[in-house]
Amino acid sequence: MASVACALLDHSAIALTAHANTRLPQNKQMILMEGSLAQSGCAVVREMLLRNQARNENNLVLCTLHSPEIFGVSSQLDFSRIPEVSLEQLERKVVNEVRQRTSRSMLVLDSLEGLLDVTNCSVAQAYTMLRRVLYALPEYSRLVVMTDLDVGHDAQTLASALQSPQLWSASAASKSSESSFSHATIRVRVHPPELLRYLYSDMKLTPPTSSQASRRAAYAEAQEHVPDPSVSSSSFDPRFWRILSSVGARGPLGVKGGEIGWWNAVGAAGLHTIDSSTAPYVPEVCAEQVLGLHSDTKDTYATGIGYLELHVALSNGKYLEELAACINHTKQDGSVRVGLSSLNMSTSDAIEQTSKASSDPHASMVQQLPFNLGETSQQRERREQVALPYAYQLQDSSAQSLNQTAWRGSTGKSAIFFEPESEDDEDDDDPDDDLDV
Repeated sequence: MASVACALLDHSAIALTAHANTRLPQNKQMILMEGSLAQSGCAVVREMLLRNQARNENNLVLCTLHSPEIFGVSSQLDFSRIPEVSLEQLERKVVNEVRQRTSRSMLVLDSLEGLLDVTNCSVAQAYTMLRRVLYALPEYSRLVVMTDLDVGHDAQTLASALQSPQLWSASAASKSSESSFSHATIRVRVHPPELLRYLYSDMKLTPPTSSQASRRAAYAEAQEHVPDPSVSSSSFDPRFWRILSSVGARGPLGVKGGEIGWWNAVGAAGLHTIDSSTAPYVPEVCAEQVLGLHSDTKDTYATGIGYLELHVALSNGKYLEELAACINHTKQDGSVRVGLSSLNMSTSDAIEQTSKASSDPHASMVQQLPFNLGETSQQRERREQVALPYAYQLQDSSAQSLNQTAWRGSTGKSAIFFEPESEDDEDDDDPDDDLDV
């Protein structure tokens, strides 16, 4: 299987086998780039545009929220400084620009919420407009739509509708040969490193090791030889993808009236984003770098690193998912670029100890449960400080002088006093005499 992250940045095909004919990508690609308050997806989109520009392919950025200078391309339609514009006028300008491009292109909409705000349209109207723009793109083109997880209900509804298979029904019907039409819907979530560390520290969930295709793609981008073609995969909890998707969907601050987000546990002071600074580019990161297991180098590892959570739905019904690292680094010419990196989670002593514990049948059964039975040291400390209603805290003179308490749960010397009442009727007969035993 080809690397999904590499296909995302290089606009290449997403193939299920490494021996497939993958010279051209799918006929159309719909990419939903989801960021958050903690980590924006602008750095990844800018890298996609720069790589597209280096191949002399067409770029067009429709700005409704961000400044066009963020993306570093000249082909743009800037509506971010316009208070309001009609949806028909905006669509007309975009379609006219798209029809001038006959070869494959990439159209970027910088914000779904910005589109709804500047046009003051409904979700259904915006969805219909985006479908028509997608159909107007040349073959082998892609539409990149950016949104945030910390947005209102309308933008979330529109983002969910764009992931539906019904998005491609009219385009497939317009083709003379439906069997030749192929498409791909790619949902990308950009996460800061603190989110994976939160999952590991609070839930003991480790991300999976990257596939061999992802590893080869990362080393090929770094122009280095793959040192070992056989990397042993670490123990992987199947709950990781479900919990990562659930925690990521809530956003760093959580949902209103629901569970709190992971940012409250990490703290804003320790947050590092991929575009906040640069880091040395390496084609592979180990478990210590991903999870921050060494406190003395935790901040160094966090700087300039982000993670891409990718989910791909192909036209043939196949579904792919991948987790890749990306590093914001400075190249020799002085330009700041984003490079891919693979995950190697089999090099950590802590991970190896977890793998040995998973060989126990009871531990393996516990890992398959949909809830977490383990506890961290902080959770254990908080649990021991809870005063139970049936436990007595006895203090002797020595303990009081040292401001210490005796063992929890110790009741000391106790006795039970019972006084029978006059109405008590004591019957010495056996109540089971009538049973034929």
